[in-house]
Amino acid sequence: MSAKPSTELSPPLALVARALRRYAGALGGFSVAIALLLLVPTVYMLQVYDRVLSSRNEVTLALLTLGALGLFALLAALESVRSAICVRLAAGVNRSLAPEVFRAAFSAPAGSAQQLMAGDLATLRQFVAGPVPALCFDTPLGLLFLAMAFAVDLWLGLFVAGSLALLVGVAVWHERRARAPALQANRAAAEAAQALAETINHGEAARALGMRGALARRWLGLNEQAAGLQAELSVEAAHAAAVTRLLRLATQSLALGLGALLVLEQRISPGMMMATTLLLGRALSPIEGLVGQSRQILSAREAWQRLNGLLSQAAPAEPLALPAPSGRLSVEGLGWQAGAGQAPLLQGIRFELAPGRGLAVVGPSGAGKSTLARLLAGGLAPTLGAVRLDGAELAQWPEAQRASAIGYLPQDVELFEGTVAENIARMGEVDAAAVVQAAQQAGIHELLLRLPEGYQTRLGRGGLQLSGGQRQRLGLARALFGKPVLLVLDEPNAHLDEQGEQALRQALQAHKAAGGAFVVVSHRLPLLQVVDDMLVLQAGRQAAFGPRDEVLHHTLRAVPQAHQARQA
Repeated sequence: MSAKPSTELSPPLALVARALRRYAGALGGFSVAIALLLLVPTVYMLQVYDRVLSSRNEVTLALLTLGALGLFALLAALESVRSAICVRLAAGVNRSLAPEVFRAAFSAPAGSAQQLMAGDLATLRQFVAGPVPALCFDTPLGLLFLAMAFAVDLWLGLFVAGSLALLVGVAVWHERRARAPALQANRAAAEAAQALAETINHGEAARALGMRGALARRWLGLNEQAAGLQAELSVEAAHAAAVTRLLRLATQSLALGLGALLVLEQRISPGMMMATTLLLGRALSPIEGLVGQSRQILSAREAWQRLNGLLSQAAPAEPLALPAPSGRLSVEGLGWQAGAGQAPLLQGIRFELAPGRGLAVVGPSGAGKSTLARLLAGGLAPTLGAVRLDGAELAQWPEAQRASAIGYLPQDVELFEGTVAENIARMGEVDAAAVVQAAQQAGIHELLLRLPEGYQTRLGRGGLQLSGGQRQRLGLARALFGKPVLLVLDEPNAHLDEQGEQALRQALQAHKAAGGAFVVVSHRLPLLQVVDDMLVLQAGRQAAFGPRDEVLHHTLRAVPQAHQARQA
């Protein structure tokens, strides 16, 4: 799902826009002062031509030169301060938007292109800290130079006005021509980046299945397409910059020629002729700079629009804290579908699980078992029905309280870059006692002590690579961290050996004995021995639910009957 540009600003961007307006006064004041100081070379040249050369006064020349140098130093200081304001403003934009961007990107569906929009924040930050804001303030001040040109001579003023209009026209023409190619190039670059990220994330499977060549061709094709579009955009920008530079040089030369003609007609002095040429250059320079920065401007505008679409969905209000749950789980008419118009993957699921009991979810592949586990853990939001913990829907629990009450082990265990202890502690503050207790409950404590640096062993890029069974047992310790009242485990014994499976059964029995409840997706009979109830799924529907022995008896009787019916 792509974020649609909106003319109405999302609340976070509205705050940023107000901050930009607050800084506009300071930036505008500095820009006016800088524009006036940029007249120093013009005034200096005018005085040298019309006063020093005619009077041959060296003292006057020395005083004028010293004054000009002092003003140049002031100009450099003001430009430095203005740049510092832009950098500080960019940092403020980053601080304001970063939490909201992370929230929205984190809430986006897995694999969604919205998750790539976090890079738009960097684009926007670099834009605000770059030269474009100063150029935007400098461009209107060209009217000041235009007024001075009119003050020198009417024809010079008209010529400067025409030159400004010509360059503005070129800038507008280029912006309209480059708008669509810039959007296509950015989208192609995002697709190539996403394809490369997916390839890296699934690199092990790709190497084992011999998919490297096919994936490389796919990414190279996307990368070549993105590079081609970027090259076309760069060529267009180079053409526009060349045309703008040509017009600026030509108009300055023509202004010099027009000034010389007016000098010959004794309408202006030679100093005014040179001064007008400089004024024209000062008036046209910001426009030329904006054309040169057109790619950055287009990228920043696209980033702003995407962020506006991403952040337009207001963050839900944080629910009130509820009493600590006991672990009573209620599922009422639960259903889920991936999108509008698509067939539901789950529908009509109803059951209750009391504290101190365990539930096994079984069914053929594609029955919706993993989807149900994600719904029970709060990883997915139901599209129909509700999942309740102690009577309150999962969405009614504050996120931190819900996460501490539910321990979740996904089918594919993802570990984060950090230490073993940090992963068990869910990347939060490491409570050593709680981390060790969770590892002991998962039966992995002794194994962790044998790692190179024990609990401080680093995982991820440049760190230790764990086996599938070790990752799964570490994921179980993470699920047990903080003593949750409800465990949701999706195929927790898929990669475990006999020792690991025994540790898993012991952990589940201890969890039940402590009054906790658990839901486990598994087909292995040894693990079914520790459950009390069973739920059978067929094609996303609830085929059976009840005490384990009754469901097993019913299922075993149904298989021969179905076989006899097929033979008949």
